[in-house]
Amino acid sequence: MNKGIRQAKGEYCLLLNSADYLCHEHVLEQVFRLNFHEDIVYGNTIDEYSDGKKHIKKYTQDLRLSFLFNSALPHQASFIKRVLFERIGCYNERYKYASDWEFCLLALVKHACSHLYIDTNVVYYDTSGISCNIDNWNEMQEERHCIIRQHFPLLYLDYVELNKLRRTVQHFDYKAYKVGRFILTPCRIARKLFK
Repeated sequence: MNKGIRQAKGEYCLLLNSADYLCHEHVLEQVFRLNFHEDIVYGNTIDEYSDGKKHIKKYTQDLRLSFLFNSALPHQASFIKRVLFERIGCYNERYKYASDWEFCLLALVKHACSHLYIDTNVVYYDTSGISCNIDNWNEMQEERHCIIRQHFPLLYLDYVELNKLRRTVQHFDYKAYKVGRFILTPCRIARKLFK
């Protein structure tokens, strides 16, 4: 990706991985017809799964630190001004999984780059890559921890707490919760009646 960035001559870069491809042959014309000037312009991905299913992943204009901590803008559907790579630096080759995440944090949080969301499907994203593989999750998380400690040390403990909270929510068994509420509701009503 860095080799491509260094060879680029245009105003914006779009970085597709080997199995990703644009949604249709006119998507670039459609996007650039909008005549934007922001540093980073991003659209939707259509995530393709190994079982053949597809899911449109939409993003938001209202970027928050909590979103950036847990997710990232999709570099496959992000048009990044080439001069940002000169100002901020290219992707950190020290990281195998999180170099685009680091760039995104630095650009949006540290350098306050302007951004624009366009509700347009830009790319088909192949979810069989290494960053989507659950076996690589721990290594990817360790890279993210290193990045936060290096660039945002005062936010590190908040990052750790947010990750704990997210894991708790992900493991929350909603069906068991609903069954428990259903079973306990008559008990609560009876207690109120007898008080």
